Amino acid sequence: MMRHIGRQVDAAGGAPSAGPSPDADRPFEEAFDNAAVGMAHVAPDGTWLRGNRRFAEILGHQPETLAGVDFRTITHPEDLERDLTLFAQILEGQRNSYQLDKRYYRPDGSTVWTSLTVGGVRNPNGSLSHVVAILTDITEKKQVEQALAESEARLRAVHQTSPDGFIVYTSVRDGNGEITDFRIEYINPASARAAGEAVSDIIGRTLRQRVPADYFTEMFDIYVRVVETGEPWQGEQEYEWPTQKAWYRITAAKVGDGFAVSFADITDAKRAETALQQRDEQLRNILDNVNAAIGLLTPEGIVLDVNEVALDSAGVQRSDVVGRPFWDTYWWSHDAEAREHLKEAIAKAARGEAFREDLVIRCRGDARMVVDFQLAPIMNEAGEVIKIVPSGVNITERVKSETHREMLVNELSHRVKNSLATVQTIASHTLREASDLEAFRETFIGRLMAISKCHDLLVDTTRRNADISQLVRDQVLPYAPGGGENRVRMSGPPLTLSPEASHAFGLVLHELATNAAKYGAMSSESGQIDIKWNSAPNPTRHEAVVTWVETGGPPVKPPTRRGFGSVLIEQSLVHTLGGHAAIEYRPEGLWAQFRFRKKEA
Repeated sequence: MMRHIGRQVDAAGGAPSAGPSPDADRPFEEAFDNAAVGMAHVAPDGTWLRGNRRFAEILGHQPETLAGVDFRTITHPEDLERDLTLFAQILEGQRNSYQLDKRYYRPDGSTVWTSLTVGGVRNPNGSLSHVVAILTDITEKKQVEQALAESEARLRAVHQTSPDGFIVYTSVRDGNGEITDFRIEYINPASARAAGEAVSDIIGRTLRQRVPADYFTEMFDIYVRVVETGEPWQGEQEYEWPTQKAWYRITAAKVGDGFAVSFADITDAKRAETALQQRDEQLRNILDNVNAAIGLLTPEGIVLDVNEVALDSAGVQRSDVVGRPFWDTYWWSHDAEAREHLKEAIAKAARGEAFREDLVIRCRGDARMVVDFQLAPIMNEAGEVIKIVPSGVNITERVKSETHREMLVNELSHRVKNSLATVQTIASHTLREASDLEAFRETFIGRLMAISKCHDLLVDTTRRNADISQLVRDQVLPYAPGGGENRVRMSGPPLTLSPEASHAFGLVLHELATNAAKYGAMSSESGQIDIKWNSAPNPTRHEAVVTWVETGGPPVKPPTRRGFGSVLIEQSLVHTLGGHAAIEYRPEGLWAQFRFRKKEA
């Protein structure tokens, strides 16, 4: 077939022999020149006698410039020795052909990768007729292979130096094609170190041989699914090696008829996660048991969490409030103005401003609670607000106490002023009535002690109100001979007097008792006093009715002049308490009845 190439040569490179006529070789010449692969006739000395267009194009030449070029001069040094050895074997008749990938230098200095096939054509007598070279450009293929090799090398280097484990398995199938196991084809040093064995001792072994039975049962179906579906899988798994137990994050992906698995040791992260969960649980237990409502909001005011104290105060579930704007929750549903105020406060907290104010919230059963309410912004390292912590401490009782204390202070001030005015009046009238200084002293001190006992009674009881029975004992019994238990009779239901009534009526009782001791029933050995009290028939008037009856004393005559005692009774009952006093000087003894407000409704 090579008759068209040109002159024939003998093995020793002698003169060419006669060939067919040029006209007969023309079709072969055209086929040679236009072939899709490079073809050339090579002389025994290594020079090209002739090459077709494709051959010249691959080498960066023109066909006419290629003749006489020695292939040894443009062959890459790393490929030359192998090529010369094989070429010599053809010339010596040791082989008929050879094939190799080799590089040539082009005239412009670039390198081209080629697939070279060289064959010797021999005469019937066995002598070498000529040598033919066939050339294909495989530069792109070689570049791809080189890039792939470099990529594989880099990947292998990564696997070899990575702290994460990496193993490649191939499927082990039975006669029906079902996967029964997986054999290890590759394992990196990190995997071998985790297993405590050498890489060479692990290669070739199967998954079933390498892992515990429970792990194989759990993971085998997952790996089969990866191979059969091609879908990757990722998960976390606790694995017990012969020397340790560890947690891994595992990723499995199909590779050929098998899969590659990489695993990263996350034991420390798992321990930290467990510790964090335990800390969170402890923190939640603490927050759920503190005597304060505490929550967590986004900077926009959306509820992320609240503690049990807050939930219990409103009688709601966590699901009722989480994910909702804080101002739209039950605690603020009673007051539209309070909701708007809260919105503004959250907006300030989102800008990094702390907020604290006493606010009223709605509680379980539509009750109200006053809380010391705070909004505390939580910031990141960049100074940006990432969370807001709302908290509220119940101060309802404290507020009540403060209000009550303020009222008591005001009331005390009022009482002191009234008491001073009363003392001034008592002193003035007593001075006018007294015959001498000793009489003034006795009467004045007695009246002051009556006021004192009224105050003591108020302090010893509720600090605001007093019981009339105790008031009678304090003001009347001391003036009865022998303690007065048999001389003074008291009767009536429990009846509470207001502070004003206790103070004023105490002075009235004192005046009646001192008069009885001086001139009335208590001035004789057989005299008695009956004191009765009750509430007025009309309950809406909140009046006390007290009757004072003296018997067994000296005969009584109406006084010839109106003394201070009468004035005191009138001022105390009529002007101070808006009440009424009826006094009769009966011969058998003094009779009096008093009506006044016992306590404000």
